[in-house]
Amino acid sequence: MSHVVELFWRAITAADFFNIERKRKYAPAGGGGQTYISISFRGLSYAELGKFLGITPPGLVGTTRPEKTLRAVVTAYDPKAAADLTFRARYRPPQSDDRYYIATQNRQYPNQLRHPAWTAQYGFPQAHDEVSSSQDPRMPDLTYLKVWVAKLDDGSYAAGYFNSGSVPPALASVTALRPLFEPYDEGNSAGVIDLGGRGITLADLAGDANPDQELARESPEILEALDATKRASGRRASGQGLRASAAERQAIERRAVEVATAALKADKWKVEDVGLYRPYDLHCTRRGAEKRVEVKGTTGDGSAVLLTPGEVAHARDNANVALMIVSGITLTAQSDGSVVASGGVLRVMDPWAIDGDGELTPTGYGYRLV
Repeated sequence: MSHVVELFWRAITAADFFNIERKRKYAPAGGGGQTYISISFRGLSYAELGKFLGITPPGLVGTTRPEKTLRAVVTAYDPKAAADLTFRARYRPPQSDDRYYIATQNRQYPNQLRHPAWTAQYGFPQAHDEVSSSQDPRMPDLTYLKVWVAKLDDGSYAAGYFNSGSVPPALASVTALRPLFEPYDEGNSAGVIDLGGRGITLADLAGDANPDQELARESPEILEALDATKRASGRRASGQGLRASAAERQAIERRAVEVATAALKADKWKVEDVGLYRPYDLHCTRRGAEKRVEVKGTTGDGSAVLLTPGEVAHARDNANVALMIVSGITLTAQSDGSVVASGGVLRVMDPWAIDGDGELTPTGYGYRLV
């Protein structure tokens, strides 16, 4: 098992995040349309970066500033996903700006390749496609967001991120890592941490640092509920599960009901939409038989869905309940601001034994003081 020798990290500012999330049309009119993650030397020295990259960046302005591409940097959460990362000097001499940057990280530009470790597939925060500035209210909370690249003792590199104020148990004893779990500090926004001899593995870095990672892949709707629960309880939300508008949620719900209804009617059921006033969505009858159907729609893979307490109670109390999940729904924004949902793959559990067919996981609890 490979161990971590050094860990490069960079706090992601609102400007950084906007640069790697925005569409081309929202580039500043007067220039500054960066599509990279900038690296300042506030908390980071040339010597530290040079040692980490295997180069010797000069400390004096007016000399050559070398570039380094790290090949096949693996994703900490999925070793099969890898991509190159290029570190470049932002300006050439004789310009005095000494910053470096991680190149080509904008997710909206077809000629760029955001490293997969820093994508929504692995729970990385994502802004609405139409964010127009770093102050756009649709930007997620970036207070704790840091990207990192680890150098391993076999000479390879891996990438990941932290987005929490809580230190994972496996890293709690390593005081040098504490800045990665503290709010953004302009005076200490990047660094290289020597972890040689600490026994820290890549699994230690990836394991608990992003506890919602599996849910991010399975169901964006569950992440949205988790974030809502965190905000309601006074905690800081991750920003990973937020949908930009009620229109998107409604479009998903409508599409799921459409797909489920079409399948039921094809099977000769008479279908009534009762979702507005009953604890299930579709009431179905056929030749004297009755069936109650709970419908769930998701843009994810459908392996996890969100249930309300009423839906759980209804499924437990009634034997004639079916669950129909429509996954992989595609959302398309229209020019008038509306959203159209299409596609979807239907999975049917009929009959649905809620406690036998799956595992209920609470996203939060109401707590009444006595």
